[in-house]
Amino acid sequence: MRGLIKVRGIWFIESMVQGVRLRKSTRTEDYNEACQLLREEKEKLIKKIDHERQRVKQNIPPKVLSPQRKTSVPKANGRRFSVAAATAIRQLWQDNVTLREATLKVELLTEMLGDPDIKEITFDMLEDLKDRLREGEGGRKHGGRAPRTVNKYLSTVTTILKNEVRLGNLQSYPTAKKYSVKSQKRILTQSELDSLIAYFEARDQDFADAVKVLLDTGMRTGELSQLTGYHVDFNQNAIILNRIKTKSGRSRVITMTDRVKEIMARRVTGQTDSVFPYNNSDNYKQRWKKWRRTQPGGEEDKALTPHALRHTCCTRLLAAYENIYVVKTWMGHASISTTEEYLALLPGQLENAAKKLQEFNEKLSANPMEPVEKPEVTTIKSDKVEFDLHITVDVKPKCQK
Repeated sequence: MRGLIKVRGIWFIESMVQGVRLRKSTRTEDYNEACQLLREEKEKLIKKIDHERQRVKQNIPPKVLSPQRKTSVPKANGRRFSVAAATAIRQLWQDNVTLREATLKVELLTEMLGDPDIKEITFDMLEDLKDRLREGEGGRKHGGRAPRTVNKYLSTVTTILKNEVRLGNLQSYPTAKKYSVKSQKRILTQSELDSLIAYFEARDQDFADAVKVLLDTGMRTGELSQLTGYHVDFNQNAIILNRIKTKSGRSRVITMTDRVKEIMARRVTGQTDSVFPYNNSDNYKQRWKKWRRTQPGGEEDKALTPHALRHTCCTRLLAAYENIYVVKTWMGHASISTTEEYLALLPGQLENAAKKLQEFNEKLSANPMEPVEKPEVTTIKSDKVEFDLHITVDVKPKCQK
């Protein structure tokens, strides 16, 4: 039955229901029982989605959470924030996998702002909202929210108001100054990588293989969790992230190194079988923490996570391969500015730039009539994707071992 994947004898649910991913273990080896559980889970999820979308279509304001603090706002006959939020959810988030997350944020924001008229939302109101979010108001956890989390709430308000400007209901809108958050891009040293791989090769070969693949491909742990034999093409020597939930929502192609190809040759058993026995990112974090405790200062180094392997891969690609556009495509970044952030993590960039400029000037001085070679750039065609890595990959590959 479509939507079931067998991993080490256990059936896992891996399905998309109206744009929402359903991922769960059936905890059974019986196929018929797993099929029945899949049908039940789909019915439950469809009911939840239909109920949520019905509320959005009717422009029903979000449900107010338990009252904690109210902001007195003069009543007005204009367009309320809750109505603007419902419109934004219907137009921007309804068919998105983040629908539930956006709805929860809107519910809390409506309660804390007091559902004012959108034209009466001021800079001071947003600054007050920022402080209260930081203090932890409206949350279940004590100690307040992290600056990154507060910034996400402020971005939600900005998105709603910006949508109102687009619709012509608002001429301008205020924006609160977001918290300055330091980059958490952690690059692993070679000694840390050697320690990491050696630690798991002695204890967990599956995870040791996963670490090597993450390091050599730059995939996210969520992408690797969804990887099946369908996505591995040995003829093209590539991993095709097609029909996989990615952060940017786009498919991409990653060329396999010799080490990754050897691992895939051992692990790929069929087109529908998962390559690794991990169905979510928590599986990676739990194993990773065991190694992190063995490192000096590892308990305090919160940036030392499995995602650091992706950061390490990106910086190494930029250091070894100078075409930043190829690196952007390889990593699956939605914007080139994201890739550019990694340039600051490379040591000796100014010295290397001066050296290359000197070599270029000397080359022109020796051969003034020689034309300057233009660097190759990534080109994308309709049915195939071509890279200057000298490979051409079909969008719909077949797993061939």
